[in-house]
Amino acid sequence: MGQILPLEDAIKVLEMSPSRKFILMHCACRRYFGHKDFASCLFFEPVIERALRERPWEKDSKILTKAKAIELEKEMDRKGLTHSLWDAGVTREGKPPIVMCHCLETDCMPTRLRAHYGVINGQRKSEYVAVVDTEKCRAGCKSKPNCMHRCPFGAMRYSPLQQVLSINVSKCFGCGLCRPSCPTGAIGLVDRLSFP
Repeated sequence: MGQILPLEDAIKVLEMSPSRKFILMHCACRRYFGHKDFASCLFFEPVIERALRERPWEKDSKILTKAKAIELEKEMDRKGLTHSLWDAGVTREGKPPIVMCHCLETDCMPTRLRAHYGVINGQRKSEYVAVVDTEKCRAGCKSKPNCMHRCPFGAMRYSPLQQVLSINVSKCFGCGLCRPSCPTGAIGLVDRLSFP
């Protein structure tokens, strides 16, 4: 089971993790779809040894400290990649194998199934949705805004007549990738449960 996280929650997960080291590996989904391949999956302890054993073809995996893993989260966010946290049940010892993936909805199989086909099993939206301060939005954007290009789920629409952006809450995954591109800070995240 996996869940989309905004950057600040992804960083909190890393900070709270008892893992002292992480391993950065290639994304199996991205390889499957034939998209540009690069290392973007961050495995937590105790999965590191298992991941190395089960993926012997990966010769360029990198061990990262917690500080480097946090920097990686920030870099992936700047690139416009969503953060999603995954578990795969538990090991025989009862420990949860965990990985933080960084992808687009076109690359991630479970996210693609959720976004395009409505298949809910496997991928959960974040606990937040994006909202727009319409006054700040009108003051900052006089044409099609940059933030729309950062939304991987097509949840944003711009009205040229009203010169304001709107968010389709049912399409919004709450990843927060739209926020850094807004010059006036008009986009924020609120608790998903605040909407009916």
